[in-house]
Amino acid sequence: YIVDNSEQFTGKLEEIFFERRHLGINVIGSAIKNRACVEDIKNTRQADVFLISAFLPDKMGIELVTYLKKNVNPNAKFIITVTSNTRNLVEQALSAGADAFLQKPFNPTKVVELIYELCGKEFVEEEEEIEENHYQDYQGKYEEEEENEFVVEDDEEEDEDVEDIFKQKSNFHVDYNEEEDDEEDDDAEDIFKQKNDFMDTPKPKPRIQKDVTQMFSGPNAGNSLFGGVADSNKPNKVVTFTAPKSSGKTTTLVNVAASIKRNSEYDPKIVIVDLSLVYPSVQFALHHEDLQLAKKTIYDLMDDIYELDKELLRKATIVHEPTGIHIIDTPFQSIRDFTRVTKDKIKQLILFLREEYDLVLIDTSGNIRDYTTTIPMSMSDINIILFQSDFTSLVQTRKFVEMVQLLEESVDRRILDKTMLVLNRYDEGSSLSVDKARSTILDVEGLELNIPLHIPEEPEMTKYTNKGAFIVDKNGATGEKIKELAAMIYPFYAGGDSSRREAKKETKSLFGSFMNKFKK
Repeated sequence: YIVDNSEQFTGKLEEIFFERRHLGINVIGSAIKNRACVEDIKNTRQADVFLISAFLPDKMGIELVTYLKKNVNPNAKFIITVTSNTRNLVEQALSAGADAFLQKPFNPTKVVELIYELCGKEFVEEEEEIEENHYQDYQGKYEEEEENEFVVEDDEEEDEDVEDIFKQKSNFHVDYNEEEDDEEDDDAEDIFKQKNDFMDTPKPKPRIQKDVTQMFSGPNAGNSLFGGVADSNKPNKVVTFTAPKSSGKTTTLVNVAASIKRNSEYDPKIVIVDLSLVYPSVQFALHHEDLQLAKKTIYDLMDDIYELDKELLRKATIVHEPTGIHIIDTPFQSIRDFTRVTKDKIKQLILFLREEYDLVLIDTSGNIRDYTTTIPMSMSDINIILFQSDFTSLVQTRKFVEMVQLLEESVDRRILDKTMLVLNRYDEGSSLSVDKARSTILDVEGLELNIPLHIPEEPEMTKYTNKGAFIVDKNGATGEKIKELAAMIYPFYAGGDSSRREAKKETKSLFGSFMNKFKK
């Protein structure tokens, strides 16, 4: 039984299994949404194996696995399919009951082998050759794509290529408004990397050595300003900023975004999401005249979250023209709209944005009992908790960390393992030293956290913020420390090559222990 939002993907698998009936694999049913699968009781109860996409238009595929396993077919085997951008969901899927996973694009042989393995049968490769002309129309297209670098020349071509969900050189993209055209069937072939012989072992692609900052590939298909970083090698990250007490969180986030945009050779496509719904402030940290305002808001996205597409997203996006950074419009006046935001809708929005952007930066309220904080923290690759060196901030931050520990137990997911503390607005003349702050917050049983850097107080920060200027543009200790934080979040240099970094900007000693924890 296949659950995938693409009918072309499902149809191709059905065709492969139908033409090779001797394999003993029959597709007894399929659905493109969670709801359709749940309603198809007759077939779902009979299925031996489910192939379910981790990301469905109306609900997380992982939640569907849990439901089917508990209420419909507890003896079935479940395979979750992910993309390079949703690869981080694998661990969660396996914990939810999935038996295995496949990452798109894949060779159909892998599906067959995995189904046989889960059913306890031995798979023997076919000896007879498939007719050479069976896939020759698609083979030429595949080879042509392999020979040419995937480069987008303009915005119009980018839209076409990103929506082309099975294109070999692009990342998988969920399109909720699928339109039939003459090329879609051809593109559906490419996800399987078809060769002339169905059972041929695909040629291994050269492996690229990656560190923690390159765990995920980004969807941005534009040309890098630094020229030459392939799209498939762009890191893809979701990072949440939070603070239990006002600590310059939003100002730091905005400056981090500007620093990454201007310094990273990847030239990532960046979006900022302001989930501090009661007191949204991201827009106020930027110069109003530099903003290309949006026609819709985050609440419009929430209303149509299960039919969300690129056009609606564009209408709800503010563009900071000097940097090209995008901001989802969270209006300050919409007090009555809070109920339009739910847990599931926040999850869907984050997943959708991850497919569209290389870096998603989320600003939260800091209320650990609010799902606008807890959902982003649980879904992020990195969490940044900012605090100040005053006793009130230290006490509240310690309590915040303890409550995150309780949250981990309730969601059965490690959150603090991907969390770093940052001491902001640090005044060396203060009686509270960095060591005192560290011992106060980190003296919690079973806690392994670090404070890799502190950002000094900037006397002119308020003046810069009121002007909508970036403190990272000013030569000074505060700007340099924020740049260090930015480099921890998103790599500045392709392949992790920091040899071009100036000696005065060397940051290894400051955050080596933090990065090493991720590499274990």
